[in-house]
Amino acid sequence: MEFSRHERLAGLLRREIATLIWGELKDPRIGSLTVTDVEVTPDLSLARVYVASANSDGMAQSLKVLQGAGGFLRRRLGRLLSIRAVPELRFYHDDSMDRGDRIDHLLHQVLPEPQDQSDPDTEPGQGEEE
Repeated sequence: MEFSRHERLAGLLRREIATLIWGELKDPRIGSLTVTDVEVTPDLSLARVYVASANSDGMAQSLKVLQGAGGFLRRRLGRLLSIRAVPELRFYHDDSMDRGDRIDHLLHQVLPEPQDQSDPDTEPGQGEEE
């Protein structure tokens, strides 16, 4: 399978942005973030960076800090990558894990618990031929 240029750039940006956030952004308001995905527009002018956190309470503040650090991150990416122009970075909360947890919780409420497949009346070793 062949990937287009913007898909290859998205993967490269995801790795490098994650490294920069962990290694060079020292702002404690960011907290523990994971870069889950990067989508680059076909014209390579904009990159949507999706981040997730175990603690989603401070996510709004983390996103503001990341938006503020966007210029710094672009400059650092420009030095690290051999591309003509680094796309504009916009940061978004990836809430897919939260939605997945909610769906899982709802399914556990609706569906019955799985039954143990062994017969409770049969003791271990009983019914086996010697």
